[in-house]
Amino acid sequence: SNTLAVDHYVSLAGTNDFANKFTTWAGAATEIQWAVNIAANGETVWVSNGTYYLTNQVSITNGIILKSFSGRWTDTIVEGNYPNSTNRCLYMNHSNALVEGFAFTNGMAPFIAATTNSENGGGVYINAGMLRGCLVTGNRVTNIGYGAGIYATGAKSIITNCQIVKNELYGLQWAGAPRSGGGAYLQSSAQMWNCLILSNYTILGGGAGAGIVLATGSLLCNSIIASNTTVPSYNSNNGGGVLLNNGGTVRNCLIMGNRAWTGGGVGAANTANYIENCTIAGNYSGYAGGGIYAAYSGGYTGKEVQVNNTIIYSNNTHVGMAYPGNAIFSNCCINATNNIYIFYPNNNITSNPAFKNYSGGDYRLSRESPCLNSGMLLSWSLFSTDLDGGSRIDKFSGKIDMGCYESHPRGLMYKVR
Repeated sequence: SNTLAVDHYVSLAGTNDFANKFTTWAGAATEIQWAVNIAANGETVWVSNGTYYLTNQVSITNGIILKSFSGRWTDTIVEGNYPNSTNRCLYMNHSNALVEGFAFTNGMAPFIAATTNSENGGGVYINAGMLRGCLVTGNRVTNIGYGAGIYATGAKSIITNCQIVKNELYGLQWAGAPRSGGGAYLQSSAQMWNCLILSNYTILGGGAGAGIVLATGSLLCNSIIASNTTVPSYNSNNGGGVLLNNGGTVRNCLIMGNRAWTGGGVGAANTANYIENCTIAGNYSGYAGGGIYAAYSGGYTGKEVQVNNTIIYSNNTHVGMAYPGNAIFSNCCINATNNIYIFYPNNNITSNPAFKNYSGGDYRLSRESPCLNSGMLLSWSLFSTDLDGGSRIDKFSGKIDMGCYESHPRGLMYKVR
C-alpha cells in the first residue's frame, strides 16, 4: 500500500524523538543529518532558525526537500566548523533533491588521497540535485581540489538564485593540472542561473577562474560576476571572473571589476567555448587580456571562444597586447583602447557603448547607445530574459541589443486594419 509523505523537523530545541521520526517540532532532531536519513523520497525536512555546527557533511542521496523554515539564509546557518572539523557543508546526489534557504559557511573539502576527488567543493558538492536561494560563503579548498564554494558536475546539477561570496581556493598544482574555481567549478553540463558570484579568491599552483570555472558543456546564465581575484603572479592564473574550458558557456551576464594575470574578465582554454550577450567592463589583468584572454595554441583558428552580442569595454591590462588569441567576435562592441586584435570580425563596433552611468556601476544602455538593436538573434533569444528579467527581444523592433541588458522603449503599439 502507498504511504503518505510526512514532514520531518530539525530544531536546536528539539528532543530527538527517533521513535516518531521527528514529525513534530517538539520532537525535532537537533542534527540535520538525522532527519535527512529518515526522510523518504518526496518528503520535506524543515529546519528551524539557528546555527548548526557540523562534525561531518550533510549528505543527501534521496529525492527529498531540505528547507529552512523562514526561507532566509540569514536565519539558518550550516557551519562547517573549520578548523575544528575538516569537512564540507553539503553533499547532494539525487536528481529530485532540493535544498533551499540556507547559508553554508566555513566548510573545507577533506583531503583523503591525492588521486581522488574528495577534496573538491569546500562548501557544497553536487552530483545531482538543485541548490536554490542559498548563500555559500567563507568556504575553502586548501589541497588539490576544485571549487572552494561549490563543485557541481552533471546535467542534473542546478544552482539558482544563490550568492557565492568570499570563498578561497589555495590550490596546489597536481600532476601538471592547476586547480581552479574560487567561487564555483561546474563541469559536465551543470548549470547556474540568477546568481551573484562576488569577491572570491584563488592563489598558488595555477589558481585560475577566481569567480567560476565552466567546463565541458556547463552553463552560467543571468548572473553577476564581480570583484573576484586571482593573484597575478603565474601565467596559468587565467580568468579573474570566469574561466571557460572546453565547452563552457556564459550568457546574459555582467562581468565587472575582476582581476587576474591573464583574462581579467574572462579567460578561455581549449575549444568550443561561448560568450553570449554579456557585458564585460572594468576588469584588470596583470599581463594581458583585461577583458578577454583566449590562449594562443598554435594558430589563429578561432577555436577557443565564440563571442556574440557582447560589450567588452573599459578593461585594463598592465603590459603587453590584450589579445584574445583564438576568438571570433560577432556583433560586439569592443573598446579600441583594449588593443584587441579581432579575428574573423563580423559587424563589430568600437564606439563608446554609452552606459547609463558607468562610474556609478549602471551598465544598462542609454538611448544614445550604438549597441541598441545591434545584436544578432541566437537560437535561445526568443525564450530568454536579460539580466533584469525582461524579454530579450525588443517587441517594437524584433531585434536584440548587445550586452546583458535589453533596453525596451516605452510606448504604445497600434495595429491598423
